[in-house]
Amino acid sequence: NSPIAVRKETLTDVKNFIQEKIDQYNAMSQTEFVLTNLDYELIEIRRSYLFGAMTALIAAFVIGLAGVFVIKEFS
Repeated sequence: NSPIAVRKETLTDVKNFIQEKIDQYNAMSQTEFVLTNLDYELIEIRRSYLFGAMTALIAAFVIGLAGVFVIKEFS
């Protein structure tokens, strides 16, 4: 079992438990509460090493330019 499959099973179990409790309450109190937004979807986002390297390079470049600007402006 992959971690995603286990998490999806856990979400389904929790949803079913809550729905059972709502159904019991509805039967007892003569109400019609409904559990909505039942479509849970787990999305795992993975960024590549290249994305991280390019982000770090751009951040270093921007910080470097800011440093040069501050040094030239105040010296």
